Amino acid sequence: MFGKRFSYIMLPTLLFSFFTMLLTATAKFSYQHPYATGEHFDVTHAGAIVHQPAAPNGPVARAVPVEAEHDFGLMDPLTMGTHSFVVRNRGRAPLKLQAGPTSCKCTLSDVSDAPIPPGGEGHVTVQWNTGRKNRFYAHEASIYTNDPSQKMINFSVRGVVRVQLAVDPPQAVFDRIAPGTPASKRLLVYSQVWDSIELQDVKSSLAGLNWTIEPADEQTRLAHEAQSAWWIRLTTPSELPEGNFSDWLQFQVVPTDHPEDAVEHQVILTGKTLRRLAVYGPGIDAQGVVSFGKVAQAAGAKRRLLLKVRDTLAELPVTNIQTTPSFLEVRVVADPDSSSKGLLYLEVEIPAGAPRSNFLAASPAAIHIDFDHPRIAQLDLTATFAVVE
Repeated sequence: MFGKRFSYIMLPTLLFSFFTMLLTATAKFSYQHPYATGEHFDVTHAGAIVHQPAAPNGPVARAVPVEAEHDFGLMDPLTMGTHSFVVRNRGRAPLKLQAGPTSCKCTLSDVSDAPIPPGGEGHVTVQWNTGRKNRFYAHEASIYTNDPSQKMINFSVRGVVRVQLAVDPPQAVFDRIAPGTPASKRLLVYSQVWDSIELQDVKSSLAGLNWTIEPADEQTRLAHEAQSAWWIRLTTPSELPEGNFSDWLQFQVVPTDHPEDAVEHQVILTGKTLRRLAVYGPGIDAQGVVSFGKVAQAAGAKRRLLLKVRDTLAELPVTNIQTTPSFLEVRVVADPDSSSKGLLYLEVEIPAGAPRSNFLAASPAAIHIDFDHPRIAQLDLTATFAVVE
């Protein structure tokens, strides 16, 4: 009895759900997007979006550009260029053109205002400035149309610009300078526009930097398509501080025929001077911190690191070693299996049975070593660890 009552009560609900599912399975919804006028989208029960172009109501315009890209070839820097693109109307309704966006060095100086009749053509004039810094030029300008199948047309202008002033390479990078050894780099300063240039008022922020200036040979000028070119040879001082440096070289380039057009140029100088004494190996970071982590009191722990001496005097006699805490053991030993001079081992040990202690990042242990060497006086490191049961 209860089963029959349940069936009678649920039957309308079940029928309603069945018809709802049937309608949903066969339904299709359409809408138009505000940024895609003239087109509509259909959403089916499967969730797919079917893109369909809207059927035109009567004749439409058809925009056909004769060319969409113009290569102006080779031009001088800081020069204005102009090119007129032709757009033909292959449709059966008047074609309307409207100026659109452009890239930074390209402008639309003229776009046909009057509607272009079927079979006619209009013009889109693009104007550009080649600039002075970039060797290769590539920019775009766009127009809007009332052609439902092509609502935007992009026109591009590209070419090669003669270099008024260039430096090759643009930066002087001194990589891994050996301590006590000067390093040299050459920079080519040239112009593809000026027939003759001179370099004047050369100066640098890097103390002790030396430079010489000499004319480039004909083969170098031809390779860079240069009218005039000079080499600047830079030599760093023999004693640079250890680590990275960043400085500049500044000079004035004066065209011989037009000294009033002189240009001041700056070149970045970067590099790294290697340490006379470097420490390598697992367990030490770039800041000179030897990490042990938690160390079992009964077992202890040991780190074996490599010491590399970069100096004409490779011997490194130790005169004193101090550690805090005092139970931290430090030794400098030679590698008996190595014939290379200037390679040593640094052993740092927490001995078994060391007292429980905490020398983590907040209060690390200290290691100080004195050497009997004319240019390497000492080495200071820190160590982090905690001795636990």
